[in-house]
Order: sequence, then C-alpha cells, then structure tokens
Amino acid sequence: GTAVLFDLVREINTRLTGESSAELAQGALGLLKELAGVLGLLQQAADAAGLDDEIQALVDARQAARKAKNWAESDRVRDQLAGMGIVLEDTAQGVRWKRK
Repeated sequence: GTAVLFDLVREINTRLTGESSAELAQGALGLLKELAGVLGLLQQAADAAGLDDEIQALVDARQAARKAKNWAESDRVRDQLAGMGIVLEDTAQGVRWKRK
C-alpha cells in the first residue's frame, strides 16, 4: 500500500538531477497521483481539509453569535459541532477545537 508510495518518492528524489529532472518530475507526479488515487489517499486528504474548513466556519459563526449575545444561536452551533464529534475549548487566546 502506502509503503510503495514512499519507496517511489525515495527513488524519484535520488534521480532528480540533470537536464531531464523536469520531465522525470512530471511523469513521477502523474504516477504518484494515479497510485494515490487507487489507494484513495488524495481524496481522503481533500475531504479532511474540506471538513476542517467547515468546522472552522462553524466555530467562527458561533463566535459571532456569542459577540452578538445571541446565545440560542451560539448553543445551536455548539450542539451541531458536538454532533460532528467536535469539542470546543474557550480559552483566553480564543476558541480551540478538537475531535473527540
């Protein structure tokens, strides 16, 4: 599985010298994307990044509701995040979130 990808990257790095490095890098990138796609790795990373953006947007919306003293909305967003498995920590430096 993923060990093959690491081996491929190591092999590519040892060969990336000289005039042909751009062509080799292009071909290697295509191969890495193909293999990672087969393993579902790139989609997982994209999904995780998108989910983190969604979580941060909800955290920001909750903060805006709190500043407006809209406690019902703040609680609703907090509950929505809790349903997603997200725990909020209100600190002096701001809100931090983590997965349960």
